[in-house]
Formats: sequence, structure tokens, C-alpha cells
Amino acid sequence: MEAGTAVAVRDTERTGLMASAVSPGQIVETIKHVHSLIREAMTEGIDGDYAVIPGTKKKTLLKPGAEKLLLAFGLAGVARAPQVTDLGNSHREVIVETEIKNLRTGETHAVGIGSCSTLEKKYRYRPGPVTFTGKPVPQQYWTDRSQDLLGGPGYSTAKNPDTGSWEIVIKGSEVENPDPADGWNTVMKMASKRSMIDGVLRATASSAMFTQDMEDTLPGNGTAAGNGAGKASAARPAGNATKSTAAATTNEARGTIAQVSVKQGSGKKGPWTKYGVQIAGEWYGTFDTGLGEDAEVLKTMGSEVVVTWKPDGDYRTLTAIRSADMVDDAAATPHERQPGEEG
Repeated sequence: MEAGTAVAVRDTERTGLMASAVSPGQIVETIKHVHSLIREAMTEGIDGDYAVIPGTKKKTLLKPGAEKLLLAFGLAGVARAPQVTDLGNSHREVIVETEIKNLRTGETHAVGIGSCSTLEKKYRYRPGPVTFTGKPVPQQYWTDRSQDLLGGPGYSTAKNPDTGSWEIVIKGSEVENPDPADGWNTVMKMASKRSMIDGVLRATASSAMFTQDMEDTLPGNGTAAGNGAGKASAARPAGNATKSTAAATTNEARGTIAQVSVKQGSGKKGPWTKYGVQIAGEWYGTFDTGLGEDAEVLKTMGSEVVVTWKPDGDYRTLTAIRSADMVDDAAATPHERQPGEEG
């Protein structure tokens, strides 16, 4: 190829590339459009379009929100044929790719990918059989749902089929799901949802504003919500003598958050922020910012929560906070119903 011809080819390629490029101004307008949509047409909350999942910092884009973004940009998600892999013992993995297409031109703007498997923990395992203790459930439990009234986190409630009475039970260990095939349709839909949301984030340049799938990591996956879950926080006024909580018994309480207070100060170790969480008239404190922010999110959502805490002198040190729905989804057995429910 002669030099002049090569230059002409490169110029033609460069011209074609620039013709398909997006200008900085268009990128800015796209981002503004997404922000405007979030502000004016999308709702926050686990039942809405996006939510900050406890234990995370970034907004998680949910399926309804992804569908609104598609509508706002004149796009549609078209799923390709799923790729199904047999993993043995009736387990399978599904991978789905979704093309995000322009409704007017038919052009593909992005391709999202998502996978799901029956070997994921929340599909692979089920709660094991419970052991009846013969002890009746205290009436107060149905009011405040305090785990302390049952004996601690390892206990729950169930109706004894032999007596028809509600008893305190010892939770069973998780067991393998004997029927993985029951989850085939679920994992297919989950893979499809994940791929669609992934494609939407790519096509609308929304990854800086949203993440995805965080709501799938909590219910039933054994992930404790809260950045400080499992860490003992030194919830005490600055300057007080430190008292060890390592050997203290972990307690659990349940209810709706009435207040979240925030106090800031500075001590010998530098600035500090203390969060106070009020549930059923009791205050639980922590210096853990992650736990405090989780509490604020759960209060805004109006969710019932389960908190674990350790006594520290006259204070209750918050060690974890989770949505009660997530805890129930992870630990519920077919027997766990309130009095008066059918079944």
C-alpha cells in the first residue's frame, strides 16, 4: 500500500470513529437527565426504584428503577437465549445476556450480563428441623419480639403439631435443599434481572450513581447488614474508663427505630461521632459510623429491625443492626407463624 493511500485509510477510519463518538456535552446532558429522573420520577426504598441497602454505601438500582431508565431513554431490553450449565445433583447455573436497544433505530447501545445458580447459598440451603423445648412462648414476645424472652439468637417460636400450642424452639442447622429443581425458574429470572440491570447501567452511564445486586446479598445469604456487623463498638461518653465487652453476653432486641441521634466531639484519640438508636424506649449506642448510617436508612424506611448489643456498664453497645424481614427470610421455618395465622 502506498504511503498516500495508507494516510487516506487512516483518515477515513478516524472520521468514522469521530462520527460515532459522543461529545463531552452529550455525556453531561445524559448524566443530568439521569439525575433529573431520580429526583422527579423515581422513589427510594427497598420496594421502590433504588435503595441504599444496609451495610452498603451506594444506591442499588432495583428492577423497577431500571425499567424507568429504559423508558426515559427510549430503550428496551432484549434478552438473548440463556446459557444453562448442568452442575450435577440437579443444580444448574444460568447466564443471560441482555441487549439494550434503541426503540427508534434498533441500534444496540450495550449488552448486560447476569448469572445465577442454585448453588448460591440462599437457594442451596434450607433451615433444618427445630427442637421443641416444651416452654410456652411468653405473651410479651408477640408485642416487642425481643429475642431475650426466648433465650437468645439461637431460639425461635413454632406451633407444636402434637399439642397445638406455641413453644420456644431451638433453631436447627442449615441443611441442603433436597429439591434444587424447585429453584430453576427462580434462578432463570434472577439471571435475567441481573443482566437487564447491568445493561441499563452501561447504556445510560449510571454506574457512577448506582450499583446492583446488593439486595441479593443479604436475605438468606448469611451476610449481616451493617458495616460494623460483628464488631464491638465502644459506645460510651468520651473520657469514661473503658470496660471490656469481650466476655459480655450478646443480647438481641427487635422493634421499630423511634429516633437516631448523632453527637460529635473530640478527645485524646481525635474527633469522634456517636450514634444513639432508640427502640421501644431503650437506647443503643455506637461509635461505628457504618452501623449509625445503617440505622438512619432503616429508620427512614420505617423497617422493623433486629439489633444485637452487649452490656457495657450502664450502656448498651450496639454490635449489629439488620432489617427484621431479612432476618426472618433467612431463618424462618414453615412452622414459624404468629397465633391466629392459617396453616
